[in-house]
This record gives sequence, structure tokens and C-alpha cells, in this order.
Amino acid sequence: MPKIGEIRRRKDVLTKRGNGQVVWASCQKCSKERWVSVIKGGLPISKICLDCALKARHRGNENWKWKGGKYTDKTSGYIMVRLQPDDFFYPMMAKSGYILEHRLVMARHLNRCLLEWETVHHRGIEYPIGSDENKQDNRIENLELFPSATKHDALSRMRKYIKKLEREVEILRRQNEAH
Repeated sequence: MPKIGEIRRRKDVLTKRGNGQVVWASCQKCSKERWVSVIKGGLPISKICLDCALKARHRGNENWKWKGGKYTDKTSGYIMVRLQPDDFFYPMMAKSGYILEHRLVMARHLNRCLLEWETVHHRGIEYPIGSDENKQDNRIENLELFPSATKHDALSRMRKYIKKLEREVEILRRQNEAH
């Protein structure tokens, strides 16, 4: 076992090849001994081990990039919210640690956790259905709860069919006016 402060060539000690030297050093927080890269003067490049550095890393609202536990998912366009473990609605959270904001708004309105198969639909009161603006309009007036995805899908198909028929009626109206 090396002694604290002992300096060796990196390639003689570590499996990772490279030039330079390493020193046998002790972590200032947990006293774990390990090989550390050397900077000028034979001093270790880091005074604490990786485990202690990761524990000390600022998480959640202590992190300088914290935005209140909310972000917009770039692929779906929906707003995602992070919940604390002591929150009543924490069981609804996905493995990612986030929940869709519109599901959370509906659950808070009903004062109960939503079941997995229940679907929350954006009605499209102010913005077109399917647009990112509509997906982010999470006012309770713009939300509708369906007992299953099947019922929600049936409504979506019906609305798409109605829009298709409306477009066809408009085309026929223009053709009729032209004659």
C-alpha cells in the first residue's frame, strides 16, 4: 500500500494510459485514499474524491440552473413539473421524476390522484387543438377528463373527421359560387 504523498508515473499505476504523474492522496471529507493527478509542485489536482464531489453537487432549488422544477418537453410540447416526495400527488409521477402539468392541474382540481388509464384532454378553447400553445394552456377550463384513452381517441377521430367534412363543404361551396 502506498503512503500519503507518494508520487509515481501515471502509466505505472493506473490502467488509463497517459503521461504525467499521480500522487497517493486522502479525501478531505471522507478520508478515502486514491491516486490523483498532480499539478505543479506535486499537489493533487483535487482535494476530495468523486463520491464526495457528487454528494456536494447542488441539486434541485440549490442549483443555479433551477427553474422551479418546470420545463417544456421539446418532443411533445407539454409542460413537465417536478414534485417533492412529500407532495400528495407524488404517486402520479413518472420514473423520470416529472409529471405532465395538465394531469397535475386536473388532479388538484378533483382533489385526488388520477388513475393511470384516465386521460386529460386539451379542449383547444383559445388555441388550435394540437398546437404547442394549446398543449401549454393548462387552465382548468381548457382541460377535460376522459375515463380512458379509447374514449379520448374516439373524440379526436370524430373532430378530425368533422374538420375534413367542413373543408369539403367549403370546397363545394366555392365550386358552386363559381358556376
